Amino acid sequence: MIVKFEEITSPITAQIVQQMMQMEKEHPQAWNELWVMLSRSQIRQYKSLRREIASNARASELEKKSQDKLHAEHLLHYQIGVSRGDLGCYIEFYFDLVNDAQVKTEHLTYDAPGYVKLFQQFREIQSLDETFYYFDSKHAFAFNADVSFSAPTSLFIEKNLLEQYLGVSTTETTFQSLLQFTLYQKANLFFDLQSASSILSEADNSQLQLLNANIRCFDEAVWKHFRSEVVYQGCKQRFLQNQHLITQLEKTRGQTLAYSSEDPVWGTGLPNLASNNVPRVYWEGKNLLGQILTQVRIELLGEY
Repeated sequence: MIVKFEEITSPITAQIVQQMMQMEKEHPQAWNELWVMLSRSQIRQYKSLRREIASNARASELEKKSQDKLHAEHLLHYQIGVSRGDLGCYIEFYFDLVNDAQVKTEHLTYDAPGYVKLFQQFREIQSLDETFYYFDSKHAFAFNADVSFSAPTSLFIEKNLLEQYLGVSTTETTFQSLLQFTLYQKANLFFDLQSASSILSEADNSQLQLLNANIRCFDEAVWKHFRSEVVYQGCKQRFLQNQHLITQLEKTRGQTLAYSSEDPVWGTGLPNLASNNVPRVYWEGKNLLGQILTQVRIELLGEY
């Protein structure tokens, strides 16, 4: 960047000063030649604007350090809370208990009656002649299906604190898919605001997965605690705002939804459609997405 003398306006603008500051670093000789051509008035303007720019930069840096400290403290709260069990139970925990034959209803604590009811419902379903509705990654129920919906900008930060913590003021955001919603919430959970912004502006699923792999400050234990709630909230909003999905959901009544995917958490853990007619006991995955979708259907339609 080299600024020519004839490009300098009167009065000098902040943009010209920033260009000259860059020029001083990159081309000191050219900057010296330009400097001796400036009038006293232009030099005074330059020095004044340069001090103002430097002051603003310091203030911005201090604000960022303050926000980084705030993020670190909040994330530490999550980590300690998860390790101590202070953050309460979560949907995935109760689904895991459903599949543990050693656990009985009387073993559960009743500080979370909604989750205890969920446990009882799914234990009863499994005691019947359970049948499954299988769907794969191409189905409208899947993570990457192009079905837009609006949802809270953050499931973890109160609305009045969004700008302080996340630098955003909008309380509702539109998402193009369940995958985008899930990864956006994941990035915000770990205060990776740059990744969150990139995820929100990206619609391609393969690119979203690349962004997912690079979320900073990721903590597996913290994400495991929150991930089922994130996907549950996203699924519910997606169905509530898209009638054609409700129509498809109605056709699955009386069946447990099963995501035919090798994903060991969200799917059956078996290749696409290879899990069809394979008893649940032989699945290699949790089928967490299928379980959550089944729970959402029970809530929306009032029956299994």
